[in-house]
Amino acid sequence: MPAEKPQRTGMENKKTFPFSVSSFLQGLGAAGVILLLLTGWMWLRAEDTQERLQERLPSKTVLIERKSAPEHPVSPPSQDEEEISQEEPSHESTPQGRPDTALAPAPLPGLYESGAEGRLPIARLEDGVTPFEAYKRPFERVMERPLIAVAFADAGLSKDLTGKISTHFPPEVTLILNPYAKGLNAWGDKARLDGHEIWLSLPMENETYPNPDPGPRTLLINASLPQNQERLFETLSSVVGYAGIVTQKDHRFTAESAGTPSLLEQIFGRGLGFANANTHLPFFGAKTAKENGSPFVQTDLWIERGFRPQEIEAALAQTERMALQNGSAALFIEPSPLTLDMAKDWLETLEEKSLQLAPLSALAGIKL
Repeated sequence: MPAEKPQRTGMENKKTFPFSVSSFLQGLGAAGVILLLLTGWMWLRAEDTQERLQERLPSKTVLIERKSAPEHPVSPPSQDEEEISQEEPSHESTPQGRPDTALAPAPLPGLYESGAEGRLPIARLEDGVTPFEAYKRPFERVMERPLIAVAFADAGLSKDLTGKISTHFPPEVTLILNPYAKGLNAWGDKARLDGHEIWLSLPMENETYPNPDPGPRTLLINASLPQNQERLFETLSSVVGYAGIVTQKDHRFTAESAGTPSLLEQIFGRGLGFANANTHLPFFGAKTAKENGSPFVQTDLWIERGFRPQEIEAALAQTERMALQNGSAALFIEPSPLTLDMAKDWLETLEEKSLQLAPLSALAGIKL
């Protein structure tokens, strides 16, 4: 039998190569250079990539509603661009305020709770003191004189106009802060430092909604209660130190509107005052306020931003007549250079007419 040929193993088929340390190190060095070049290229491209992505982002912020919510644009109330500066107050004009009439800095201890949107006003647990009681301006009536409360709306939207009201008007004049104003707490601090009581405007669906649009926090007639409550809390937590809430002057809400009782209970339950600024739907909220023993004020007259001089004079004269006839009158004014100048001159005449200027809180409950 022929002899069998020996079989080759796998190991015998493989060739072996000597290991070179220097070659290995050279390879590592080359790989490192390539990695550094790649990293540099990516870094140079990053800025260009970020710019291109930024260009693809929306240029405007939009409010994303739940499916059940009605469509709602987000632009805040539109006003004259020359009048609106949306700047925070300057601390150079009155750095120390009015020491003799200044109100205590807000917030005061125990008068707020932390919510999802920020600090929400509440009554203090240990003594029951409410935000209305704590933040209103102290007032003493003189010899039962008829009272006139003057409140300026949209405070905070115009740096020049709001600063003039806060600095140069009597401390009994009330400021109604607009919740969309920039630097809202700074405006509130300045107003209280100058001795003014502050209230907060509540965005609400109006007769011409959505034009003009009262903004993304607007309470809507057909919105669900949770949606309106969320918007209410956003407004309530936008600033601290206010004595009460003021409605839109042309709001559409009635006592029969869905969710109205619950929203009013939220406001009154937190110890806030409530002013109905709609003269065409008088005493909205008054019944609930009376049932809760809560402060309520009804606006009697408005001087609008576009009023002519003769219209302003007529409104001021009517305010005097209403105060003499009813014992009090609440006048709300939209600020403009003309309305401020005429109102300031008129306020200086009240004393000689035996009329007394009062903060808005002083009229709470008088007509209920």
